[in-house]
Amino acid sequence: MLYSHTRVSHHTVIDKTFKDRYITKNHPKPRTFQGYKKIYKIFCKKPGCNADWGVSGTYQCFQDIPLIKIEEFVIENPDGTQDYKNRWVDVHFTMTELSTEDLPLSFSTCN
Repeated sequence: MLYSHTRVSHHTVIDKTFKDRYITKNHPKPRTFQGYKKIYKIFCKKPGCNADWGVSGTYQCFQDIPLIKIEEFVIENPDGTQDYKNRWVDVHFTMTELSTEDLPLSFSTCN
């Protein structure tokens, strides 16, 4: 899975199959911040799991962009050990910066 930044503190998954692994529910408090409009909460689709994975919304006229919570995922290190982090600032691996050119390749445009 590839992780990228939409802003310094926001992270998304650009793997197109990621959307098949979660369900969405209307966000109880939709709002806009830093140009991103959160519309939905995203939850693990696996039966019996229902873990809160973050939010989904629009950014610069691109839709269904998930912003994920790191605390709901397991980080696997190159040596095979697994780790958990509560905040993105505690993650010490490099992620690819998501550019404006990447957005149309990974996400659909608004109508």
